[in-house]
Amino acid sequence: MTRTFNPESYGRLLAEYQPKTITTEKENEQAIKLALSLEHRSHLTPEEEMLLELLITLIEKFEETHYSIPQGTPNSMLRHLMDARDMTTQELAEVLGSVEVAL
Repeated sequence: MTRTFNPESYGRLLAEYQPKTITTEKENEQAIKLALSLEHRSHLTPEEEMLLELLITLIEKFEETHYSIPQGTPNSMLRHLMDARDMTTQELAEVLGSVEVAL
């Protein structure tokens, strides 16, 4: 059975939930809550799937702006991972097989 998209049904969903650009943490939390409720349903209609996709796009845009991850160098990323695991340069050398490579 082919499921078809119903613009009227989608319009009703949009009118009910009124998704918009997320500008506050509270709005982001509300959008996440709605997205999670949709994700946990066993069978979404095509219209619900489209609403979920829209919510995810809005959430991602907000979070990219407000929770950006700074770019690091390969060395800084390796140092971070070593620190997170309490790993010494000598222990890394054992994994890599050479102290020269670990430095």
